[in-house]
Amino acid sequence: MRIPAVHAVTDDLVASLPDLAVRARSLAAAGTALHARGPGLTGRAHWQLARLFASVSPAAVFINDHIETALALPHAGVVLPERGLPVDTARRILGPGRLLGVSIHDERAAERAAADGAAFVLFGPVFPTTSHPGARPQGLDVLATIVRVGVPVIAIGGITIERARLARDAGAAGVAAIRAL
Repeated sequence: MRIPAVHAVTDDLVASLPDLAVRARSLAAAGTALHARGPGLTGRAHWQLARLFASVSPAAVFINDHIETALALPHAGVVLPERGLPVDTARRILGPGRLLGVSIHDERAAERAAADGAAFVLFGPVFPTTSHPGARPQGLDVLATIVRVGVPVIAIGGITIERARLARDAGAAGVAAIRAL
């Protein structure tokens, strides 16, 4: 399975939007990968979000940090947090047919994720972002270094249309956004 160039990631606010199903259908129809993520969601709410995404998406669906949820949905991939379950352990649990990514914040973590067998990494925040206030933006120079790790790098954090172009020019394989999409 190829890794899409555009990823829509939920947070607790986005996951609770009343028109999320309509938005998800529209994004999925355009080939956007959908990421079920919600740090404050209950297990049941996260499951319902993941099921919604799996039901509307002909493109990739990723479950953030919940391998058990991904296993219950055909073809769902997983994105692990940087300090989460080791990639090799997650791969053994998931099996060979699912995409496995890791959210990372520096070059050393990117190298480790690539060496451990991650199919891709999400790197950020690249720019200032309202979804993670106080997080220090890494910038395009660091992104340009990260893209050399040997796996596709998806830039996240403060992504707008213009910034997406800048991230792609810096070598990112794609971009991810929470609120911008």
